Amino acid sequence: MPADATIRVAVLGTGFGLSHHAQAWGDAGGARVVAICSARPGRGQEVARSMPGVEGFDDWQRMLDEARPDVLVIASQPDVHAEPAIAALGMGIHVLCEKPLTGDLDDAIRVEKAAHESTALFAMDFEFRFSEIRQAVRDAIVGDSLGGLRSLVWTVRYPSYERLAAQPHGWLWEESHGGGIARAIGSHLLDSLFWFAPFAWTTGGMRWSSIAERDATPSAADDAFSVNGSEPGGAGFTVSLTPTHGAFASELTIVGSQATLVMDEARGIARIHRGPDDTEIVYEGSPSGPGTPGDDLRPRLARLVDRFLGAVRGRSFEDLPGIENGMRVQEALETVTYAHDRNTSPLTDGTAMKSETK
Repeated sequence: MPADATIRVAVLGTGFGLSHHAQAWGDAGGARVVAICSARPGRGQEVARSMPGVEGFDDWQRMLDEARPDVLVIASQPDVHAEPAIAALGMGIHVLCEKPLTGDLDDAIRVEKAAHESTALFAMDFEFRFSEIRQAVRDAIVGDSLGGLRSLVWTVRYPSYERLAAQPHGWLWEESHGGGIARAIGSHLLDSLFWFAPFAWTTGGMRWSSIAERDATPSAADDAFSVNGSEPGGAGFTVSLTPTHGAFASELTIVGSQATLVMDEARGIARIHRGPDDTEIVYEGSPSGPGTPGDDLRPRLARLVDRFLGAVRGRSFEDLPGIENGMRVQEALETVTYAHDRNTSPLTDGTAMKSETK
C-alpha cells in the first residue's frame, strides 16, 4: 500500500464501535471511515445519515463486498466476532478486533488459523496497555529494575455496583453471547498482566455474580472474578475484580528478587521500593483505569490506532497486540471457566490448550 494512500475503514458495531472507534479512526491521519454496520435492521443506515461519506449496512458480508475496506474494525458482541474476522482476513482485509477475541475457544482457534494463513494484519483492541502508567510499569520490568519476578498481585475494586444493578438485561449478562465482566474488563487486565510478565500458564480462578438479576431476569454471566497462575520459575500471580459501592481502586504489586513495584492507578502513581528508605517514582500523573472518575480511554485508543496504521504501512511495533495476545487471554478465560464450572484446569500441566503455534 502506498505510504500516502488513504486507508478505508469499515466499522462493525454501532455501540462502542460508533461512540469510540468511528471517532478514533475518523481523527486518525491517513484514514477514513467509509462504512458502518449494525445487526439491527436499519440501524446502520440510520447512524450513517449523520456521518458524511459513510454508507450504512445491516449485513457485514455485504458491507465487505460493496465497501471494499482496507480495514475492518469488529466491535460487536463477542460471540459473533469469528465469522466476519475470518471472512475479512480471507479477503486480505486488515482486522482490528474488540476483546475478547471470540465467545469461546473453538471460534478463537478458527480466527487464529485464518490470521496465520492471511497476509493481512490482525490486531486486538487491548488499549489499556497504552495508558502511560502501564507503559511505565512495562518499561521498569523490561529494564530489569526488579530482578527476577517472584509474584504479581492485582486487585481492582470497581465502583459500579449501583450502575450494574440498574443496567437492563442484555447480551453483556448472557454467557452464551460472550458476556460477563471477566471478558469485558478482565480481558484488559489479563492482557496487561501477560504483557508485564510472560507467565507460562493460567491454573484456575473463579467467576461469580454479585447482582442476581436485572429486569427480573436472572443474570447468566459474571460481574466479578479472580484468576491465578504460575510459571516454571516458580513465580505466581493473582488478579481479581469485584464491583463495589465505594471509590475505584486498582492496586498492582510486583515482587522481584531485587525490588518491589507498586502501581496505584486510582492515584496515578507507580513506585519501586528497594528498601525502607530507597524508593523511586517511575510514574506520576493523572489517575487512569476503568472506573476512574473522568477516565478517558480515547487517548489510549488513539495510540493503538496510530500503531495499527503504521503496521498496515509496513512499520513494526513491539507493543501492538496481535492474534497471539488475543489467544493468550482467550485461553486464560477458558481455563477460569473450566476451573470454576468443573473444578479442573486444562492448563495445570503447563501445556497449551488447543491453540496452534506459528
